[in-house]
Amino acid sequence: MQLASLAYCLLAGCDFPTQHWNSSKSRLNLVALLEANTTLCNHSVPVTHLVGDSASSAQFFVGVAIICFLYSIVALLVYLGYMHVYIDSDFGPMFDFGLTAAIAFLWLVCSSAWAKGLQNVKDATGTAGITSTLALCKESDVACEVTDFANMRTLNVSVVFGYLNLIVWAGNAWFVYKETRWHSQKYTAQQGAGARRGQQVPAAI
Repeated sequence: MQLASLAYCLLAGCDFPTQHWNSSKSRLNLVALLEANTTLCNHSVPVTHLVGDSASSAQFFVGVAIICFLYSIVALLVYLGYMHVYIDSDFGPMFDFGLTAAIAFLWLVCSSAWAKGLQNVKDATGTAGITSTLALCKESDVACEVTDFANMRTLNVSVVFGYLNLIVWAGNAWFVYKETRWHSQKYTAQQGAGARRGQQVPAAI
């Protein structure tokens, strides 16, 4: 991913060299904005790094995705090969529901964390972030502005897919809950109460 033409000095009339930011490098504090002994706008600029570290949120997001992938494979094997054991057991559906609900919650947390981390990347590579990071931009005769932004479309899509996974797993948790004894006991109690009153209890959805 290219972060081209990071900024230019409006008053002094010179350009910053093209920088490259790889989306896998979410530790911005390790990415050099300017190398050492660089001269810009007739000023000598020391080595300068971007500010921020979104590696933890990115790793958390990917980690949850891997856990979901592995659990989906195990669940598929259980459903295909041991469905009779799953149906006859109280522990199986309850464990499945608890783990599915926990995964849905993890998708909420990791998607929100990654959305915040991505926003931090955008802020650090924007005009305000570059101006606050680069000492040259704070001088009275120099004004800096970002003219070309990196394409972060795929990163934005990843955040959207994270929240879509939240919806999918939350819906899955509801269907798994219907297999547990908690739902069956509640439905049986409603049927008994309706029979005593002579009313028909609607079927569970």
